[in-house]
Amino acid sequence: MVTDKNTLNEHQMQLLGAMSHSHVRNYVWPGLTSSLVGGDGHGSIRLFQNTREQHAEITPHSHRFDFMCQVLRGCVTQTIWHEVKAGVDDGEPYALTSLIYQGEPGAHQRSTARIISNWKYSSCIYTTHQWYSMTSQQIHTIKFSHDAIVLFFEGPTVAGRSAILEPWIDGEVIPTYKVEPWMFLK
Repeated sequence: MVTDKNTLNEHQMQLLGAMSHSHVRNYVWPGLTSSLVGGDGHGSIRLFQNTREQHAEITPHSHRFDFMCQVLRGCVTQTIWHEVKAGVDDGEPYALTSLIYQGEPGAHQRSTARIISNWKYSSCIYTTHQWYSMTSQQIHTIKFSHDAIVLFFEGPTVAGRSAILEPWIDGEVIPTYKVEPWMFLK
């Protein structure tokens, strides 16, 4: 079967559709659906499909696992955040807070302890057939194009918690991390 190298053909989409299950709609933002693909065991494979233009970035965060992704359609902008020394490198102050996973997407217990330090970021755009990845120690934000389809290979859990970065301004945290009632619908 001959296909355009930049698109998934109908058979490939049907196969991924037949293998996907446990759908979670509005996965962090409206229009993004996360589905498990295949069986379980030593990590997970997810299929992310985005149907709307994403107008806002999500709060910078880490994951409890390493992952790698392949863009199957559209594009993805991944922004990796780096801690920098105040006064030496450009950067802005953020509060680093731990989130303890409570067994369901979007269910976390927020630590009361936080670390204030300066951070800056760098971004890269990935297009169809390109791969990107991240370790559990890194912090990122992600933005999917309105038509993006991404195959997400989630490694085994290596940490019991993840972290978020929220702006630190005038001696207080600006709470950008929120879980809204419309998120993580099954």
